[in-house]
Amino acid sequence: MTRPQTPFEITATYSWRKKVFAAWGDASNGTSHQGIWIFERGRKVGQLELPSDLQQPIRQILVFGAWIVACAKTRIEVWTMATLEHYTTLYTMATRKGDNEITGGICTMPTYLNKIFAGRRDGWVEIWNVSTGKLIYTLLPPSSSCGAVTCMQPSHALSLMAISYAQGPLVIRNILTDKILLQVNAGAEDAPVTSISFRTDGMGAGQDGRKDGVMATATNTSGDITFWDLNDGGRVMGILRSAHNPPSRDGTNVRGGVSKVEFLAGQPVIVTSGRDNSLKTWIFDQTPFSPVPRMLHTRSGHAAPVTCLRFLPSDFDGAEAGNKWLLSGGQDKSLWGWSLRRDGQSTELSQGNIRKKAKKHGILATSALAHGPTTTLEDLKAPEITCIACSLNRDGGMGALPGKQPLWQKSRDPKKSLDAEISGMTGWESVVTAHKDDSFARTWFWGRKRAGRWAFQTGDGTNVSTVTMSSCGTFAVVGSVGGSIDMFNLQSGLHRQRFPSKLTPAQARQVKMQQARQADTVLQLQARASSKFLPGTGKHVKAVTGLIVDSMNHLVISCSLDGRVKFWEFLTGNLVHEINWAPMTAITGCRYHPGNDLIAFSCDDGSIRVVDIETKQTIREFSGCQGKINDFTFSNDGRWIVAASQDSIIRVWDLPTSHLIDAIRLERPCTALAFSATGEYLASASEGELGVNIWNNKSLFTHVPTKQISESAVAQVSGPTASGEGGQGLLEAAFEDDVVNDEDQVTAPSLDQLSADMTTLSLVPRSRWQTLLHLDLIKKRNKPKEAPKAPEKAPFFLPSTTGTPSSNQNVPDAKSNENQNESRLTKFDQGRMEQAFTGSLRASATSGNYDDFIEHLKALPPATADLELRSLSSGQDDQSNELLQFIRALTSRLRARRDYELTQAWMTVFLRLHFDLIIESDTLMSALGEWKQSQAKECERLDGLVGYCGGVPKSPSHSGTIFEYYITGLVAIHRHVEQESSPAISYLTDTRGAEKAFYITTPRNSLGLDAGISCILHTFINALHILHYNGLLDAYGHLSVRNPDNSSTFFMARGSIAPALVCKPLILRVSTSQDIVEYLVADASPIDPNAPQGVGRQYIWRGSWKSATSGESVPVFDISGSYTSNDTHDFLVTNVRRGAALAAKFSDDSSRLTDLPDHPVVLMQSHGFAGCTTSIESVVYQAIYTQRNAQVLSSALNLEHAYGGGKDGIVFLTPQEARESYATISGTFERPWSLWVREVEVSPLYKNEVNP
Repeated sequence: MTRPQTPFEITATYSWRKKVFAAWGDASNGTSHQGIWIFERGRKVGQLELPSDLQQPIRQILVFGAWIVACAKTRIEVWTMATLEHYTTLYTMATRKGDNEITGGICTMPTYLNKIFAGRRDGWVEIWNVSTGKLIYTLLPPSSSCGAVTCMQPSHALSLMAISYAQGPLVIRNILTDKILLQVNAGAEDAPVTSISFRTDGMGAGQDGRKDGVMATATNTSGDITFWDLNDGGRVMGILRSAHNPPSRDGTNVRGGVSKVEFLAGQPVIVTSGRDNSLKTWIFDQTPFSPVPRMLHTRSGHAAPVTCLRFLPSDFDGAEAGNKWLLSGGQDKSLWGWSLRRDGQSTELSQGNIRKKAKKHGILATSALAHGPTTTLEDLKAPEITCIACSLNRDGGMGALPGKQPLWQKSRDPKKSLDAEISGMTGWESVVTAHKDDSFARTWFWGRKRAGRWAFQTGDGTNVSTVTMSSCGTFAVVGSVGGSIDMFNLQSGLHRQRFPSKLTPAQARQVKMQQARQADTVLQLQARASSKFLPGTGKHVKAVTGLIVDSMNHLVISCSLDGRVKFWEFLTGNLVHEINWAPMTAITGCRYHPGNDLIAFSCDDGSIRVVDIETKQTIREFSGCQGKINDFTFSNDGRWIVAASQDSIIRVWDLPTSHLIDAIRLERPCTALAFSATGEYLASASEGELGVNIWNNKSLFTHVPTKQISESAVAQVSGPTASGEGGQGLLEAAFEDDVVNDEDQVTAPSLDQLSADMTTLSLVPRSRWQTLLHLDLIKKRNKPKEAPKAPEKAPFFLPSTTGTPSSNQNVPDAKSNENQNESRLTKFDQGRMEQAFTGSLRASATSGNYDDFIEHLKALPPATADLELRSLSSGQDDQSNELLQFIRALTSRLRARRDYELTQAWMTVFLRLHFDLIIESDTLMSALGEWKQSQAKECERLDGLVGYCGGVPKSPSHSGTIFEYYITGLVAIHRHVEQESSPAISYLTDTRGAEKAFYITTPRNSLGLDAGISCILHTFINALHILHYNGLLDAYGHLSVRNPDNSSTFFMARGSIAPALVCKPLILRVSTSQDIVEYLVADASPIDPNAPQGVGRQYIWRGSWKSATSGESVPVFDISGSYTSNDTHDFLVTNVRRGAALAAKFSDDSSRLTDLPDHPVVLMQSHGFAGCTTSIESVVYQAIYTQRNAQVLSSALNLEHAYGGGKDGIVFLTPQEARESYATISGTFERPWSLWVREVEVSPLYKNEVNP
């Protein structure tokens, strides 16, 4: 390969000794320059100066003797070899217009000094002396009808030259005597001979091949090579059929024919080059003799522009093979595997014995063009490849399905029933391709480099538009232009699924009946909530443009020109979710990155949208492409998206920053892209070009900024070569000194705390403070189940290491024995402990700066920190009270807004260890109150900031909601949470119809509503209506919510109105005609003294513990233990004392402060149950489904008792199943909530006059 690249396309080359001459450019159109460069060992060493009046492209270069000769259209330029100076210009003699054009090129004759021969359009051959610049002689054609000279070739016999003409004649002429010695019809009018070569080893002619006189001819209009025996008047010895591909019908893109044949001097080897982008060598066998040679070597590539690229997955057959192979499909109907490490390993995947098929069809009988356009070799190949999918997990390499296998079966052959069994042991196909204007997707064996067994037809019979494979390598999914999606098993070739799934007649009738029943609005809403998409529905109405199977084979994602992205269930084929971007845009393709579960979609509006599979939400949108997006891909690590568009620019976007960080403007539009699995290479193909460009990833070995660039900063690039020229010096950049960038020199801010206004986490590893929180549990789990056993005694003849010491051992003294019996904890150096921890704490307390003490505590391992906290003493006064000093230290750190998570962890452990001492000391309680005040203030500040960022107005209060409901009209239970963002507590009755009550606290509506009064009251009223609609409330029950503008009050429906009738938006303060009352948190008294007092349900807001669902056990609350002598024994929680007793049941340790409860549900004796949730939506969800679950459990118990119990009894959920099931369902509360709200909205009974 040469460097640098020539400015324009090369028009002629010639190799002479160590030098290569290359002519480039065409100045005839006035828009291009031209020149001749000289290369040596791939590097440019000089150039030839062209005459200023030369306006014709150089067609041929010839070097002989002391001369360099270049042939243009009607003139010949001559330079001297010694000085490279222009010597003279030879002009062919003009006769009629155009007849002096040099069509046959130029050549020389051995022993003819300074003489060149030029073949003209009129059939003349001129002999020029380049030294004198004179025309010496002109050779005339055999007849005037021979046509233009197409080729000239001197033979190894003195003065004999072969000359071919456009009408077909080929003559062997003696130049010295100007006599024709032999004339044959080697060509035809539509296929003239364009290349001639003579065999020079003296063999090959005659019946036994032992005579001299073999000539080879070829034409660029076919791929055949004809071999002639020139003895006895000349005859055709044999024809090498389709040595190169013949020209295609689409000749502009897929070229064919033989461009040059040349015998190697003194060898039975002929070298051929074709327009199909191949170079081949052929050898003649002497024993047994064969007049037609066989293939010896070949190097080739795509004969037409590349249409699609795909890197094979990394390290599929060993670490050394990773990032090595690149698959490419082209317009020449071939699939190639390229080795990026050794070009000799690159190969085309076989489509079967095409030449054998051609012989059966008679294509190779004479000329490939003789039978018309229906008999070309390209018809025997699969159509042009448009899409490639690959998964090598089940690729068997060279041993996959050994033996002869049928190719591309379009129906399952019952005789091949053992295919699945054999392939299960050896592997099966690993590549699937889609083809242009074809309804079949085809499989390939990558390991065997050949076509596979199956051809999968689309379900609707229309053409294949896209294909994909599952990551396991077992399934292929095929999409069609008609919108159908079908899945096939690669091992057996059987059809496995349709998307949407195919329904049986009974299922189809059921779907129609269900659609008919949905005429009622409410029933339609219920159907949409339970199953948004009916089975068998959801098919794309336009062409499927992209298919993805997620890494876990759970979902199949499809996109289409109808503007919809559909998520299908892999096993059932049912539609589970849909993203609709129509009619805003149509989707033209998609790409998947399994590492981060992101899918990128290209749209016809020039944008690329990135969707998260988990949330089904659009997380990024990139625009800027002008024209159609031809191809795009993720980088190997998923941080970049690289896209090529019709405006000839390759753009690179950074996903985390959404910045356009790089762009490359090419001379032609890029049509295909592929990023290697290791991130080293980017492969690209350009429009109209046969080659594939390989780009190095510069970020692997040098710094690449991720700042935003503008379109004006896009640079023009010609494209890289194999030598690296045109690749923008990436390799050199690895060894260049880094350029100092002002932006990179900005001093990084301190990581300790960016600003005093920001709450900052520590840099302590998360595992350290989490271990400290759960150290007791860790020690309990690490405790051995059995006591350690003493080792068995060794044989008597060996000294025992565990028994009585031998006589030669030193007997330890008594003091040593005493030290051995000491506890491990008593061995600590008390003086060091006093100096390291207590000393630091006391010194910090004296100075008022606790930074040194906190840094010391942060450096302690979890076990040591736990021991230090346990060792804190109360002392005799405030100065010696280490507990007081520790609380003040944490309060100081909290006010400084530093080490937030460590402060919370330390305080949790501290209260757990010393709670009994703290509640007995007024001083400690006062200090703890200051800490709590600082904590509440910081929480309020953070909530305001987070609310502002989320589009929610800042709420200065600890806004919360409390929900409770009744069935029998018993006294209400009420709980109102003091701390912000606390979970909810809910209460439900037993199956005897006793009182039910649910409570919830949340700082804002979880659906993103405004946290103002109107939004809270709107949701408040909806919750009451929903519970009544579902039969969980009748005329009793209430919901309470804290005032978001004043944390000292809360709202509740007045006691004289039923929940279903609550609708008025105004708050009761003066008028008694409204539906809602405002109460004080302090004593639960109404703001308006004229308001009704209710039945005491507002007193339960105190004494509740935070809790969450864990599913491990259900404690029972017996209210009889909370009665006093003056209490009414009515099983109702009607005062603060009873509420605190109930709330204590949520925790195993009442002295421990925790963010989450130990038990999510508490059963209430003769009353119901209480449960913990986090939002209004979840508490309503819990109310409805808890009752349904209780009914299921009751039925199961009845069945068990009726049949005397089973073998294993009722199998309950394990704690893990309960936790993980709740975690899964907790993110879906919005789905039933929206249905329930709609149900009450369409009912005439319920009215909600609050405007959210």
